[in-house]
Amino acid sequence: MKLAIIGAAGSIGAPTAFYTALQNVVDEIKMVDPNKDLLKNHVMDMDQAVIEASNTKVVAADYSDLGDCDIFMIVAAKPAKVAASRDEWLADNLGLLKFIQADIKKYAHNKPIICATNPSDVCTYYLYRELGWDRNKIIGFCVNDGVRVKWALSHLMNLDYKKLDAMCIGEHGIMQVPLWDHVTYDGKPLTIPADIRKAAPEMIENWLQEFLPVASTRTTGWLSAISLASLVRDIAQGSKRPIAVTTPLDGEYGQKGICLGVPAILGPNGVEKIVELDLAQEQKDQMNAAAAKVRGLIEASGIK
Repeated sequence: MKLAIIGAAGSIGAPTAFYTALQNVVDEIKMVDPNKDLLKNHVMDMDQAVIEASNTKVVAADYSDLGDCDIFMIVAAKPAKVAASRDEWLADNLGLLKFIQADIKKYAHNKPIICATNPSDVCTYYLYRELGWDRNKIIGFCVNDGVRVKWALSHLMNLDYKKLDAMCIGEHGIMQVPLWDHVTYDGKPLTIPADIRKAAPEMIENWLQEFLPVASTRTTGWLSAISLASLVRDIAQGSKRPIAVTTPLDGEYGQKGICLGVPAILGPNGVEKIVELDLAQEQKDQMNAAAAKVRGLIEASGIK
């Protein structure tokens, strides 16, 4: 199985290629990036770095080399700038995706494709409409939201992070919906008190406000790499565990004609199944609000 990473020399692409290679779940990773010198530097370094631990081959590639790839990943984005919201990156990144999707379409068809370009929900929907691939092949990135909820809970409740399971659905942004009623600890349901439900998002927001001013031109590359590699692993090997991804909806959670984060089972076909959980009324309302916001951005961007 072969993985193509578009934007592979960047602060998310290169760590993702490295961490995925270490997992030894694909035979080859083809790295594509317009910065050919930096890409070559990463590939030469990784070639020696992963050989002790993995059989995965890492190579520099062009779009014309991607016809035999089984999974595609787009992590390309315009240079990061401090913004109050990911939405501020939308116009620039849609312009970039216009050219990327056109090049992918020349050499591939209907393969699982992961989009980590922000704002993820709108960018993923744009790819869905432009590529014309089956909706189960379209996978947007929002895993980090759930990771951060678990991180906050582990600190606030003095719990072992590795035993926690939690996720967010809805928008990959300020309208995310933490599924407090579905948090588990060591495989058992965990009640999250009201004060913790309030404190956890505040803790995450405070972290972001401290992180962004010192991020310079990079983003959360290390965390994103681990999360993106987990998506590749689930697709390549098949998985029985639900994981939050942004994907086109056709009635699930009462939404249609939109991409939002939902729990899904991934496998070689992409999204093998969308898992519909019972939501509290508050979470249903939050999901509807997230859908309204994302739908507004889609319409404002002129995506048909």
